[in-house]
Amino acid sequence: IGILSIADFLLRETHRLKDPSVCFEPKLWDKLMLNVRQDSVLAKKTAISLEELTNIPVALHNTETIMMEHLLGEAASKVVVHTTNYDLCRNMISKGMAAGITSDFLDYYLPETHTVRVPLEHTVEIAYGCVYRLEALENPVTKCIVKLVEEELRRCREYQMKA
Repeated sequence: IGILSIADFLLRETHRLKDPSVCFEPKLWDKLMLNVRQDSVLAKKTAISLEELTNIPVALHNTETIMMEHLLGEAASKVVVHTTNYDLCRNMISKGMAAGITSDFLDYYLPETHTVRVPLEHTVEIAYGCVYRLEALENPVTKCIVKLVEEELRRCREYQMKA
């Protein structure tokens, strides 16, 4: 069993690899957004175009790089930082040195009080859920884990709806 978050453009490609005995059912969908300091001029915008995004310094956590490349293609090279250190990205964003890429889902676990999320005009949707072999559901432990993850994702969705 695995807990998976996968971008919509990658999820569409899984049909090539799909093993009929493997199941992934998205339980929560979220959208990629730009994360900026509250006092940034970008914080007042209703949405950021992809053209604008190419001119904004961005700090990316390693897992966000592929999504930026999908959105911006060659222009994704203007990114300031690529790192596996999530705290470095958060610090750069909170100090106004760069913007970040995030989703409401992450805010549920790591609330940030000095930044705001701004929608992207064209974005990536991200699916969250469990991936497992169908026969694994015969195991009560697997059933329990799947149920716990689904319950947690339900709480995340409720949190998003309140915000």
